[in-house]
Amino acid sequence: MGRKQTGKGEHFFFYLACILIGPLILGGCVLKENLLLTDAQDLMIRGEYGRALEKNRQLLEKYPRMGDKALFQMGLITAHPQNPDKDYKKSLKYFQRLIKEFPKSDLKNQAQIWVLSLQEAIEKDRKIDDLQRQIEKLKEIDLDIQEKKKKSLR
Repeated sequence: MGRKQTGKGEHFFFYLACILIGPLILGGCVLKENLLLTDAQDLMIRGEYGRALEKNRQLLEKYPRMGDKALFQMGLITAHPQNPDKDYKKSLKYFQRLIKEFPKSDLKNQAQIWVLSLQEAIEKDRKIDDLQRQIEKLKEIDLDIQEKKKKSLR
């Protein structure tokens, strides 16, 4: 039979196996991450915004290194015009979080553009709300004036 190896050659095959199998295991993790990301994108495209948001939350929790992609998609989902639960303020927070937590992300510049656009949209919505309240007040004032005119003519 064979003799027992000693010294440097003793663990050679173990190390070789680790070198060959390690990338396969790590590659499997990357594959799962990308599959989850793709699933989330597909759900958003199909208009299943709630489920897409949940998939991205899972991605963010389970695979933090994919957090920038998850946060970016979450920002898109919550700002999507066809999303019945659209919320620009939430969307803004997702993009701001991406910029803060992933300063070297490839998505940082796009997120910054979204932040500026969303801030502008939020400000315009606020102005519209203010104008609508002013219109309602003016209508009330006009009705009061008409009532007083009617009373004075009697």
